[in-house]
Amino acid sequence: VHGTLSECLFFSLLCSSNMRYTYVNGVKVFNLSSDRKKKTNLFIWRNSKDEDKSRKRHGSEFEVVTGLTFCNSPQTINQSPDGSYIFATGNYPPLLHCYDTQDLSLKFSRGMNEHTLRLASLTPDFRKFVTLQTNRWLEFHQQSGRHHLLRVPREGRDLVYQTSNCDVLVANSSPDVHRVNMELGSFVVPYTTNALAVNVVRVNPVNDLLAFGCENGVVECWDPRTASRVGKLNVVTSLSHTGHSASEVTAFSFDTDGMTMAVGTDSGAIALYDLRKNTPLCVNNHYYDNPILKIDFSKSLDGGALNQSFIFSACKRSLKVWNRVDCTFFTAIEPTEAINDFCVLKGQNNLMPPYHCSSSGLILMALETCNVRPYYIPEIAGPPSWCQALQSCTPQQLQEKVVKAESRTFVTAEELKEVGLDPKFLTRITPHLHGFMIDTTIYKRARAVINPTEFEQWDAQRKAAKRAKRVEERISVPKQGVAVNSELASDLVKESATVSKRKAEEIDPLSTVDARFDKVFKDKRFQIDKFSEEYFRVHPELREDAEWQQQYKARQQHQLDVKDQFEAVDSEEEVDFLAIDKKPKRKKEDPEAVPLHGPKMYEVKEGQNVFAPSTERSKAIRSSKESKLILGKRLQLQEERLGEQRHLAKQNKPLPSTQADTKDFKVVGNAKGRPSKRHKH
Repeated sequence: VHGTLSECLFFSLLCSSNMRYTYVNGVKVFNLSSDRKKKTNLFIWRNSKDEDKSRKRHGSEFEVVTGLTFCNSPQTINQSPDGSYIFATGNYPPLLHCYDTQDLSLKFSRGMNEHTLRLASLTPDFRKFVTLQTNRWLEFHQQSGRHHLLRVPREGRDLVYQTSNCDVLVANSSPDVHRVNMELGSFVVPYTTNALAVNVVRVNPVNDLLAFGCENGVVECWDPRTASRVGKLNVVTSLSHTGHSASEVTAFSFDTDGMTMAVGTDSGAIALYDLRKNTPLCVNNHYYDNPILKIDFSKSLDGGALNQSFIFSACKRSLKVWNRVDCTFFTAIEPTEAINDFCVLKGQNNLMPPYHCSSSGLILMALETCNVRPYYIPEIAGPPSWCQALQSCTPQQLQEKVVKAESRTFVTAEELKEVGLDPKFLTRITPHLHGFMIDTTIYKRARAVINPTEFEQWDAQRKAAKRAKRVEERISVPKQGVAVNSELASDLVKESATVSKRKAEEIDPLSTVDARFDKVFKDKRFQIDKFSEEYFRVHPELREDAEWQQQYKARQQHQLDVKDQFEAVDSEEEVDFLAIDKKPKRKKEDPEAVPLHGPKMYEVKEGQNVFAPSTERSKAIRSSKESKLILGKRLQLQEERLGEQRHLAKQNKPLPSTQADTKDFKVVGNAKGRPSKRHKH
């Protein structure tokens, strides 16, 4: 079921998605990932909205396994001898990842003490391996984790494991190639070369012959049975006869036949040799003047190139593929980032020895970017056996159905009209949801024609946002809040801003007044009463303000109701609830005592029910007022009220409410309790 699902998903994505490719020397090289720094999955289609939007914008993305990424950049990448596991190391922080090709996911991850330079498997699977690290450390790992740390005498440059005698060979910056015997668990007598340093060491896969690529440009071959030198090859001299210059050997590899070897130099030259000859069979060059980092052989028994072998060579700038037979250039991969390492994956997983098998057309490259980038060249070979999805797509289908990735943008019909584009006359546009998917380049050019100053506007907004962010990050004195009279404070701030030509937000309201009068904005006792007679005299324009008039009448009516229903009570002790400075209480007989301002106490008058409806309370107030008048005045008021009722009845108007009647009278009693002369407004 797993294989069927992965096959369907990968076939649909690979054949209908916007996957990028390069066309070099008539060979298509497909890039199965993007340049983004986000983790992706090869066989799992994520249904989140972010991933969907990302695929529409950047095209579909692929990785060999889940989580094939590092925080900074991967440095080395290797495959186990049986082909079931992939080891990758990265730096900053130093990490080691192991991936399972059967589960297509990360098997384990381990943190390292130092940066890893090389890795070698001690067993066919992941159970035992050794890493060469900086600062002369050898770190041995087993299935449960780190097993042992060992320090070599000199700084290591290369690492290889010889299975015939269980020796770990370390090439370093000295003439000696150090040997660590895994059976004895200790160092044994090293191989001493005639060079000042050894850059690379390899083991012949057929006869266990050891080859050391030295710093002086010589390849020395040693027999491990006698621990003696059996031959040497001067690469510098042989290349000088072909017109190529070199000073040292930086890369070396044996072919699977055991008789052919490829040597890479510091000048970017690659020479193919037969062990029985001192002259190269052919010489090629990268022409970048960068040292060759790695060389590998690939032999394919299936796919587009039948029974044809290839040579892979990589420098910092490019990875080039050469024909093994005639040494002609086949194709190249030139990423934008620098190359650290590459690995040509095996065509199948061999769980039983021998573990040699044909290579696939899938290449993993460790670049100076977060992700390990996979490339697929179907004309070299088919995909690995565990990648059944790639096998469903033949090179012909890829050439016909895979198109170059384009950056596309979603726009609506209204947005197209704004830039003057008509979908009827556009070829690189497709309907999508409630709008269209259009090429981003075309849309940007159209917007630039309609609004040429769009970039300047965007740049100005960006700079303004940066300035605002810098202002927010500044250390400023916090403004003191205004407790009362906020309107007065805002008016003073506006006047000060007009005079000083500063922004109102930058001015503190308390700084606009003298420090002696700052209580105007702090003490509630200085709250301005907008409905007092003094305020009305200063602001005569309030006569025309209908809202102020309505609020004033409502307040006056409230004050009348309070005076009519309650009467003041003299309290012996009053508490100051509003005093800011908590001063101790003083006795009344103290002549210097400061009068305290506290709440006034009231009690309900006789005959008043404050819980009764407003109409009943109005009748009670009117009756209490009329009862205090003399008889003549009461009869006069009654006659006036009856006359007014007859007049309204003739005009068919509603009678005035009892609450309105109380508004027309204001009874002010004198000391004897008799009403004064003025009783009606």
